[in-house]
Amino acid sequence: QHHSVQCNGVQLYYVTAGDADKPLMLFLHGFPECWYSWRHQLRYFSANYRVVAPDLRGYGRSSRPSSGVFDYHPNKTAEDIRCLIQALGYEKCILVAHDWGGIVAWTFTERYPLMVDRFVAMDIPHMQVALDFIRQNPSQLVRSQYFFFFYAWWMPEFIMGLRDWVLIDRCLVHKPIGFIDQDKITSDDVEVYKWTISRRGAMTASMNYYRCVPSLIAPLFQARSGLKRLTMPVLVLWGEDDAVLDSGMAEEHKSCKLLEDVTVRVLKSCSHWIQEEQSDAVNQIITTWIDSKKAEQ
Repeated sequence: QHHSVQCNGVQLYYVTAGDADKPLMLFLHGFPECWYSWRHQLRYFSANYRVVAPDLRGYGRSSRPSSGVFDYHPNKTAEDIRCLIQALGYEKCILVAHDWGGIVAWTFTERYPLMVDRFVAMDIPHMQVALDFIRQNPSQLVRSQYFFFFYAWWMPEFIMGLRDWVLIDRCLVHKPIGFIDQDKITSDDVEVYKWTISRRGAMTASMNYYRCVPSLIAPLFQARSGLKRLTMPVLVLWGEDDAVLDSGMAEEHKSCKLLEDVTVRVLKSCSHWIQEEQSDAVNQIITTWIDSKKAEQ
């Protein structure tokens, strides 16, 4: 079922399945994707949950605020998620997020911990873990050099749109970033993401998420002691062959003092696009982890 709702001043488009009286499982996508990246999870988890996957503000059929970069700051998008959960009639959810959706989700869990029953982060680190890892492993800056490209004004919008958005193909299909198992992504899947990012204003909106990064990092150098400790169970999933974010970051979460209850799983022969490339394994790991946490209660 496809719906939209007014949340925090934006119109959020979302796809949902499952009965409304079941617990809420909420999925947040990353760049350059949309709700569609969670299609395998929506089918699988709808038997036991009300599953909801929105297009984040700026993406797909959701509206695109245009007053400035900070319309896309994680604090703003976290408010979108709070409003969405409440608009759906819930007080809390199991939150599942990937890539930029994960940055929004980490922000949301810190701001509204009582609204997150459990949190699954896929191929996206806690910001403090990322900074500590980069200090010890400067090679990650090479992997993250695309950040500097995306931070530039107008250039990424122009270059990404060349030759029918061929760089989206390279991100998703071709080495080193794309799917390792090419049978898990079709040309039709790629066209969905090209359509999503090519809508008027969508590329600038998605780049504005990246352009907010300096404002996220600076306070962490000054306020480490002020960061909140997260007490909800957290599952960190990572593709071993993620060419964007070193899978070594995943293991660093085990020693992060800001996470009280964390489980880490790294999937072999898997790229950055974990929930699509190894959907069966991801779904089973999440199910087993949720069941184990229920048993501990």
